[in-house]
Amino acid sequence: MKNNWRKVKLDNVCELIAGFAFKSKDFGAYPDKVVKITNIEPPFVNMTNLVGVDLSKYNRNNLAKFIVKRGDYVLAMTGATIGKLGRISNDDIAYINQRVLKFKPNDGVDKDFLFFILSESNFSQYILNHIDSESAQANISAKTIGQYEFELPPLDPQKRISAVLVSLDNKIELNEKINQNLDWE
Repeated sequence: MKNNWRKVKLDNVCELIAGFAFKSKDFGAYPDKVVKITNIEPPFVNMTNLVGVDLSKYNRNNLAKFIVKRGDYVLAMTGATIGKLGRISNDDIAYINQRVLKFKPNDGVDKDFLFFILSESNFSQYILNHIDSESAQANISAKTIGQYEFELPPLDPQKRISAVLVSLDNKIELNEKINQNLDWE
């Protein structure tokens, strides 16, 4: 089955978009929201407590590539939680802050399949083994992340594999919501 899989580097099958460096003085109670590293709670991004940003000081057209929405996933590139990965699972739209990396798969790469590849322990270990600095705060660059190699099947098997895994994830998420509701009763 794996005879038609090919070894690829992440940056050859996916655009890696590092977040925008919003100025901290522009954060506050504004309607436009920003995903920060602290909002990444694997396997999801917690969109309930996002900080707002005053976008009147920025050109919105230049920020379009930093928008994340349902199905997108992001990774922490700095700090003690470097490498944590989360997916947007609701209909909110936000911008990614600096040191948050967005993955945008190329045509021919199933978005969900790639998420599951990046959720594997091999990718987590790669991140930990390739930290770019050993200063007070760990960092990794988009360029280094882009060098991650993995086996990629043709698109049809990607879709079949991810359909099964997404179905399981949806059941897990539903069970967690049911359990949360039971806890409140």
